[in-house]
Amino acid sequence: MSSSSKKAAAAESLSEDALVHLKSYKYSSVDESYISNYILKHYWNACVEFLPMWLAPNMVTLLGFFCIISNVIFLVIWQPEMNGQEPSWIYYSFAFGLWAYSTMDNIDGKQARRTGTSSPLGELFDHGIDSLNCTLASLLETAAMGLGNSKAAMFTALVPCVPMFFSTWETYHTHTLYLGVINGPTEGLIIACMIMALAGHFGPAIWTQPLTDFFGTAFFPSSLSALTFRDVWVGIIILTLFGTQIPFCVLNVVRARRRDNLPVAPRMASVAALHADGGESPRAVLPDDGVCVRSDDDENHPRPPNAPALPLLDRDALAPRRRRHDLQPAHPRAPTADRGDGTAVPARLLRLRRRGILPLGIPGDQLHLRVPGDQLPDHPGDEAEGSGEGAETRRDE
Repeated sequence: MSSSSKKAAAAESLSEDALVHLKSYKYSSVDESYISNYILKHYWNACVEFLPMWLAPNMVTLLGFFCIISNVIFLVIWQPEMNGQEPSWIYYSFAFGLWAYSTMDNIDGKQARRTGTSSPLGELFDHGIDSLNCTLASLLETAAMGLGNSKAAMFTALVPCVPMFFSTWETYHTHTLYLGVINGPTEGLIIACMIMALAGHFGPAIWTQPLTDFFGTAFFPSSLSALTFRDVWVGIIILTLFGTQIPFCVLNVVRARRRDNLPVAPRMASVAALHADGGESPRAVLPDDGVCVRSDDDENHPRPPNAPALPLLDRDALAPRRRRHDLQPAHPRAPTADRGDGTAVPARLLRLRRRGILPLGIPGDQLHLRVPGDQLPDHPGDEAEGSGEGAETRRDE
């Protein structure tokens, strides 16, 4: 590609104003962490001296990210259930990989200044990798705690994206990356590494032991004697999030916009709406694999007269054909079908009902939808919903 075509492609994707800001951008950060300033800074300065001058800063970032990716592969192979039943060495590998990533993430900028290759695109690449690592490293932490397939596991894996968003949002408005006295990239990663290392030494079961075994009974009333670390884990995350991160990000953005005589309320409203929608979007998969297999001859919910009986499907035979998105409740804005009494039923249940599968908690008499002459498909995607001859649905009376 010639230089003129490259410029034309860049002009199509970025405006002239954006290109001006890209060229004039200068990195600015403030780190008030005592651990970073008095301990780890000397460690990072020593580590960067071992890097050869020909090694690109972006490659340093990638090397750290590969340490996380390799451990995610270990997780998929040896611990897919994340229930703490795997060999102890894997938790030591998690801790080492996360610490290696943290080290590389802090010395890539030093390597860029050392080699004179600092650039705004390098920072963009670095922070892009950081955003990916938020969830991937949290998956390793979830496995080290043996949280398995639980709401606490989902919360632990996804909530680090929130401070990453607020920190990036704050940097966009203030033009300075601010890290407080207690922050995720330093203290947060140290705590995560300690959790993984302790899981390797004592086993993940340590997080299910009562806190009184570690701190005694003097700090806990008798009613909380059985309280475990996993019981208070979500509360610790929420307390840390709102005690050390979010309020300060919002305050700094408000100050920056008022200093520049810019409106504050629209930005606050957009961020609040974004996170309200994000908190409302996830849908928990129904228990017991999300489905129950039944026939229409259920004695508690007999099928309507003259309705053809659907065959009883074996759960084990059905499992390879089941798609995950068929098991999840429909989004509130998803198409619905009238049940016949004025109650709207998610249209997605039509597919499940036609195959003799009904989500748990939906009685058999709530949705008797039939397609005349329809046969059970070999695969869930073979049926044509609401299209084709004879594809109109009705509720048998």
